[in-house]
Amino acid sequence: MSQTQQKIREFVAGIQAYISPVNVINPWRDYVTGYDIGPEAVKIRSEHLVRYLEPRMSKARYIFIAEAVGYQGARFSGVPLTSERMVTGNHSLVNHQMIFSGEPGVRTSLPNIAKPNRSQALYGFAEPTASIIWGEVLSSLRWKPTDLIFWNIYPFHPYQTSETG
Repeated sequence: MSQTQQKIREFVAGIQAYISPVNVINPWRDYVTGYDIGPEAVKIRSEHLVRYLEPRMSKARYIFIAEAVGYQGARFSGVPLTSERMVTGNHSLVNHQMIFSGEPGVRTSLPNIAKPNRSQALYGFAEPTASIIWGEVLSSLRWKPTDLIFWNIYPFHPYQTSETG
């Protein structure tokens, strides 16, 4: 393992260790029964984040920072400003190879989550903000996906207890 890979894994381990005193989902530590596929969702999202950061750590020229993890985005994908459909290769505009190399990522949301629409049930969550951001990157001739790191200033998903049933 290279020094960069080791640093990325240490960074992700630090995020995984965060425990909030308020109602927060840490996508790299927590899973919610009835929403996530199970405890393995945490490992999958963590690996997605590592794979996302690896090619960017030496190439990225810009960092774009948004507010908090979206409930339809990194909450399930593990990658900031990126939806589950994008990492799994089920997005119409964004190929998973733009996010990380190798095989597509793995879905972490349950197909039969409470009140899914047909697309969510079949392909996982799509995040509107992620689609807009990635669409802008793709439409720009100046940037390659590895030129950018997307991040959330608050990398966790706030929720109300009643939302998780």
